[in-house]
Amino acid sequence: MTKSEYLAALQQKLSALSPADIKGYTDYYAEMIDDRIEEGMTEEDAVDAVGSVEDAAEKILSENPTVENQNPNEKESEKESSPFRKLKAWHIVLIILGAPVWLPLLISAASVVVSIVVSAVSVIVSMYAACASLGAGAVAGICMIAGYVTAANYIGAVFIAGASLFCAGCCVILFALLFKLTKFLIAQCKKIPALVRTAFDRKGEKA
Repeated sequence: MTKSEYLAALQQKLSALSPADIKGYTDYYAEMIDDRIEEGMTEEDAVDAVGSVEDAAEKILSENPTVENQNPNEKESEKESSPFRKLKAWHIVLIILGAPVWLPLLISAASVVVSIVVSAVSVIVSMYAACASLGAGAVAGICMIAGYVTAANYIGAVFIAGASLFCAGCCVILFALLFKLTKFLIAQCKKIPALVRTAFDRKGEKA
């Protein structure tokens, strides 16, 4: 079974849920399959490793026993508020008392993440600037060839032509690598909200 077939079958078996819930669960299982594919599995093996559609649907529906008696708005509201309703008074007290410890750590972690992102962006921007410089050098060299030819300095003209071609080649290769790297980083950044949401969902289930 392919990934698309698995998700389509799962979506059909979860038809009693709200569209938002169905999308959330199918996105979760799609991410699980993608993770296994990234680890080296084939698409079919990754789907088999996740488990059967029947087992997944049974588990999900067992976690939503009253789904048939709720309308979509109520289910969506419950899903959004359930992690907070599970917080008890002593949980809140521990969070407040532990603030002097976890708040500085959280700020430090956020600072490290921001620093890493800023550094990565700075490096990429610098590499794009180097790529632009190589391109500009290639164009300038081509423009200088005519002057060398006019002055009958053919050796210099050949040298400048070779240097220009070298700069142009480096510019093309570097730009292609930077373009792929930029697409990869953007794709990874788009996954961050989903990973954070999944982490909170799992914590909410364990609570």
